[in-house]
Amino acid sequence: DLPQILSTIYRLYEQEQAEEMLYARIRHKDGSWVQMQIHSCRLKRKGIDGILLHARVATLISSNQFRLLGDVIDSVSEAIISLDESQKIRGWNRAAERLFEHQRSEVMDRSVVDILPGLLSERWLYKSTRMSFSVPQGVVEERQWKPEIWIQLRILPLRDHLGMPRGNVLVVRDITELKRHQ
Repeated sequence: DLPQILSTIYRLYEQEQAEEMLYARIRHKDGSWVQMQIHSCRLKRKGIDGILLHARVATLISSNQFRLLGDVIDSVSEAIISLDESQKIRGWNRAAERLFEHQRSEVMDRSVVDILPGLLSERWLYKSTRMSFSVPQGVVEERQWKPEIWIQLRILPLRDHLGMPRGNVLVVRDITELKRHQ
């Protein structure tokens, strides 16, 4: 993450008016992971020319807790896909690999609209990101994904620790067997 931080600082310094928010995962000497939120902006005013950095710890999680969380997400039967604010895939569990027939390595950092065309509409993503806390279940719909597959799609807003929208979480359940018995 340090090269990313340094390249961002260099890029900001070359621009007249710039501001950027970075997230960096840094390993502590005790083996835990610290998620840092770094707000950087270019200052160019009378007598001042430089970069202002404000960093703070966003999360603190041990490497064992991090692995355990990954194992839990990978063990559920529903496909779980996390998206950032630009709807790029940031998380893809094993159930998503099985249901959508794409490996995690193929989809990471790519647009969900490109990988799974027709799964989501911009309207749903817009609506779910701006939902209030009074709608914790998110946007839910059932529909046919492929001629032989029915799904229940739940779109949840992904929020940071301050409650600000940071993307979406898609929870997709294969309900084909349920539909066959109806």
